[in-house]
Amino acid sequence: MAGYQRFVAYVYEYRKGKKDGSSGYVRVEARDRKCRVEVHLRCVGLEPGSRCRVYGFVRQEGLMDGILIGSCVTGRERIECALETDTGDIGGMGKSLQELGGLLLISDAGGFWGTEWDDQPIRPENFREWKKKETEPLVSTDASANVVVDNSDLGDLPESSTEESTSVIDINSINSDQTSTDDEEYKPVFGETSEDSSKTDNDSSTNQ
Repeated sequence: MAGYQRFVAYVYEYRKGKKDGSSGYVRVEARDRKCRVEVHLRCVGLEPGSRCRVYGFVRQEGLMDGILIGSCVTGRERIECALETDTGDIGGMGKSLQELGGLLLISDAGGFWGTEWDDQPIRPENFREWKKKETEPLVSTDASANVVVDNSDLGDLPESSTEESTSVIDINSINSDQTSTDDEEYKPVFGETSEDSSKTDNDSSTNQ
């Protein structure tokens, strides 16, 4: 199928700037120009009713510049939602899905979660929000994506490894309810990609 990509990545909580345990996963699915991000987190002690912002980030000058994809409201000890944006123009900031280094989730209550697929560590202190039409990334409250909040129970979260391994896993491991427990580092996997996928990506870059 032309322009189709799919992958799953584990999401970890960061406390006091340090990587803690796995809280769940995100499922990213890109079909032509439409990119859908599903968030499935279980967070012990998380209170309901807090806004949580979801960012894709690119690394620039040693910092993580966050592109706001959208936001949702937390449930009791869980964050579940689905966001949509343009595959070749994430959050309207001119960056494609392939240019992202990962995703970050930040709640108004102070929670910080992240996943990366560029084999570089996430350092919360290096995060800054990238605001459109500004020379420097600034904090913004505007969401530039369609948001679909899903509070239904979509099944148990996949088990994750506690090793310091790259967050991206093959979608097949989710479907089979099995995950790796060895020390193997996973490489970024864009799931099922058709033979025409690279052509579609090039066309997207040209149109920007």
